Amino acid sequence: MINSIPEKNLAMSFHLAEEALKEPIESYFLSVYPADHLISHGLDHHQRVWYYAKELLSCYPSSSINSDPLFIRNLLIACYFHDIGMAVDFGINHGITSRNQCIEFLKKYGLDLHVCNEALEAIQFHDDKDYNSSSTHSSLLKILSVVDDLDAFGFIGIFRYSDIYLRRKVKPGELGKRVRENALSRFKNFLLNENLTPELLSKHSARYKILDKFFLKYNSQLVDYEFGTNYPSGYCGVIEIFHSLMADIQKPVFSNYFNKYSNDPVINWFIKGFDTELNQAKLQKQ
Repeated sequence: MINSIPEKNLAMSFHLAEEALKEPIESYFLSVYPADHLISHGLDHHQRVWYYAKELLSCYPSSSINSDPLFIRNLLIACYFHDIGMAVDFGINHGITSRNQCIEFLKKYGLDLHVCNEALEAIQFHDDKDYNSSSTHSSLLKILSVVDDLDAFGFIGIFRYSDIYLRRKVKPGELGKRVRENALSRFKNFLLNENLTPELLSKHSARYKILDKFFLKYNSQLVDYEFGTNYPSGYCGVIEIFHSLMADIQKPVFSNYFNKYSNDPVINWFIKGFDTELNQAKLQKQ
């Protein structure tokens, strides 16, 4: 049985939630979601989402929901389980599979399903990017949706969008339009938060702009870009490399393949930006 979390301040609630849940959750996660499987939505993604959750909640007034240790624990569970269903289903309904996996974890550790129901609901409906789910009244779902959205921005977002959309058979000619529409919806949802600090707003606005400008320029290059020449270049070249690596993209390190084309200024820019974001994310998790 995992111990319940006593009522403490926000930092202590984060610490105690992690102390009680992080190790068993990560161990369970890797037991059903191999570390080399669909890494765009693997354990690192969930760790980053939890970091963004702590970052966002730190902006909320102390009298708000962030002072409730049970809420913090449920949010941690939701952050770590929302995409675990991608291990078997990377379609748009993976939230249901993720919820079922979370239930298995809760049963294994003797946790009360009723107490964790808000987390389970958030996991199931987190991928409703029209934000019109019948469960949108849930504060936990709203926060999970926002922090999951934040990991779709920046250089990491370019990789994550490309990986999952190409796997879902979105054609390269449609990719940029689809990504920009979806990302704009996510960014607008982020802006609805009333408690954002100027620093947080600036940070994630810049990350959104990196993603949006990339795919705006990708769309422009599409007009006269020829795929399949073995000489990928520019913004389309980045996506072409992703597409060509579909069979091997699970490997934790694929920058070496990109480095073959690092003489191209855009590909070189992407390599450096992507590696920098990954390194920053590693430091944040420490």
